[in-house]
Amino acid sequence: MISQILDRHVIEAQGYLDCQNILETLGKKNRQRLETACQLLLNQHGVGSYSTLKRIMATIDSDAKHQRPPVPAAATRKPTPRGDREDGESGAQVRSAARYTRGHRGAGA
Repeated sequence: MISQILDRHVIEAQGYLDCQNILETLGKKNRQRLETACQLLLNQHGVGSYSTLKRIMATIDSDAKHQRPPVPAAATRKPTPRGDREDGESGAQVRSAARYTRGHRGAGA
């Protein structure tokens, strides 16, 4: 990543400050995390910069801190009311397939 930043500038010395900021500011906290962020950026063929690496490192930190549990799909069944009936019925009213056939005239239609 450092080589990429230095090669991007016409005069190599113009990239020194960028490299210094990356190594001292971002690398000081956690060098392994900086290496991971650089590798991710190189794998994506991205252009390296201080702000890009800082953003990637923040994402890595966020993902590591907030391991989200898997979210189950929404239930397709309606919950049964608390007062379940004694006859084993849930109290749900289910229409037969005939109700949805063409030309069916039911109450309220």
